Amino acid sequence: MLRDDPRLTDSWWQELGWSLAALATHPMQMHNELGAVGSTIRGVHHHFGVELSEEDFADVTWTTAHADLHWGNLRRPKVRILDWESWRPMFAGYDLATLYCDSLLHPATARRIREMPELNTRSGHLALLAAICRYLRVVGEGSDWDLLEPHLRAEAATVLSKLTRTNGASQ
Repeated sequence: MLRDDPRLTDSWWQELGWSLAALATHPMQMHNELGAVGSTIRGVHHHFGVELSEEDFADVTWTTAHADLHWGNLRRPKVRILDWESWRPMFAGYDLATLYCDSLLHPATARRIREMPELNTRSGHLALLAAICRYLRVVGEGSDWDLLEPHLRAEAATVLSKLTRTNGASQ
């Protein structure tokens, strides 16, 4: 997880955006998308006590995602994305959502990612919840990941508030 300023140029961020946009359009056979939906539903219920249903995901936008995008899988000064064994169809914005979660200990970088338009859509909100639940699965095991918990929970509360206002999901 990111703790220090990565000192990235605007062109690096732009190149990352282009790379993720190109990946998102890469054709991939849809498979196990209900697994991603089910995992998110179970994670949100387990960690936050909020009931989502498959219908809450009916209008989600699916794209091809790296699905394990974190700072250890990104290189600089030119954008290079490593470690491709997890790539699959996922909610639009999922790669940025995982990178955001991985950046929460460096607020300026986290804010830059969180303000990206892909995370401010319904699919982006669901992607954030999926990523948050993924990170919360390892919190509590006595590692540095535990430092993320309050930040993850605060972001989830914000996202869930937006989703429950728009779709009537119950807590």
